[in-house]
Amino acid sequence: MALLALLLVGAVSLPPGPARASSLWPGRPAVAPVEPEPALDAVAGEPGTAIRPVTVPVAGAGGSRPPRRAEVSYPLQGSPYPVPEGVAPLWRGVVAPPPATGAAAAVLMDQASGQVLFAHNPHQRRAPASTTKILTAIVALEFGNLDDVVTVSEHAAATEGSTMDLVAGERYSLRELLWGLMLESGNDAAVAIAEHIAGSEAAFARLMNETALRLGLRDTHFTNPHGLHDPAHFTTAYDLAVMTRYALANDYFARLVCQPEKVLCRGDGDWVRILSSTNRLLWYHEWIRGVKTGTTGAAGPCLVSSGELEGRRLIAVVLDSGDRWADSQALLEWGFEQFAPAQGGRAGDGVGQVAVARGRQPAVEARLAGDLTALVPPGLVPRVRRVLELARQVEAPVAAGQRLGTASLVLDGVPLARTAVVAAAGVDPAPWWRRWWPW
Repeated sequence: MALLALLLVGAVSLPPGPARASSLWPGRPAVAPVEPEPALDAVAGEPGTAIRPVTVPVAGAGGSRPPRRAEVSYPLQGSPYPVPEGVAPLWRGVVAPPPATGAAAAVLMDQASGQVLFAHNPHQRRAPASTTKILTAIVALEFGNLDDVVTVSEHAAATEGSTMDLVAGERYSLRELLWGLMLESGNDAAVAIAEHIAGSEAAFARLMNETALRLGLRDTHFTNPHGLHDPAHFTTAYDLAVMTRYALANDYFARLVCQPEKVLCRGDGDWVRILSSTNRLLWYHEWIRGVKTGTTGAAGPCLVSSGELEGRRLIAVVLDSGDRWADSQALLEWGFEQFAPAQGGRAGDGVGQVAVARGRQPAVEARLAGDLTALVPPGLVPRVRRVLELARQVEAPVAAGQRLGTASLVLDGVPLARTAVVAAAGVDPAPWWRRWWPW
């Protein structure tokens, strides 16, 4: 009892000076930094922490999720790269054959999960023509300010090929140049943007290639911002689909590429310009959401397109196509007809709790870091399961957003989509006396 009284008195009136609990029991900072997103195959939690797998049936579109029940988890597989030729192996013989396409290379991708539903020569390096401008817009949006004023140089105004009809000395906002870049496919706008952002086309191309590497685009190398032919300027149908998926996550980019026409107006209407999209599909189908055309002698007719129906979004890429409009529309329609969404949850949904050792709270809520959806043939939706791999226990302090595990959608042992599971809130360490006293 005397020892207990001494400890309680010490907890109330610690002597002045450096001898405080924080120095007597050194540890990690009170607020740990948010962990960077590791590879999805990485084990969550502290080194050596056991993982508890939980499998949950998921719902189709508009359905309700059944109660959670524990089952045996399936092993997670690695990256889907390289993408198989033709229809994804899971769906061969299950879905109707895809439409015949005359494109030299093509990819159909689910925008939500990144699943490749169909591919033809997906990793064949090819000249991309003006589909290059998808990455140009990404770099401009990430490194520039939409309200920046750009003065058109003589070099930019003299750029050959499709143009926005810029004149040297004219001043445009970066916002206006982006509309001209993506709707009218202005090569002059591309150069003006590049010079403004990086000082020169060459410096901007370095930014483009750095961004491509950051996005994991293994077969992309650009030498200019517009896509005029250069033997060292190339990408693939798969890489274009991936960069488009990334770009469409930006709301402003998504608005840029989904409109068939844009009216630029200044002041009281003294200056007006009407920009028209080169993407013919936008003019004839309300469900088309973009994205970018491209044509050169070396590349042939190219189109990266996106469509949305009933909450499902698909991305189609066709390169060197005899009829890029028909090929793209047929691929998108086939995807919408043959696949339905299986939903494992939305970003922010709670999926359970993880115990916290030596924390002020005994557990922390685990939430999905992103949407968890996949496309499967409608008849297979009931067989899709959500698999949770959560750390059994983490040690305080826990930061809000700290990774606690992984959630996957799995069909018959094959993962379809994954997202991280993170802490919903921070948990501070328990007081020193509570951690020291065994009760």
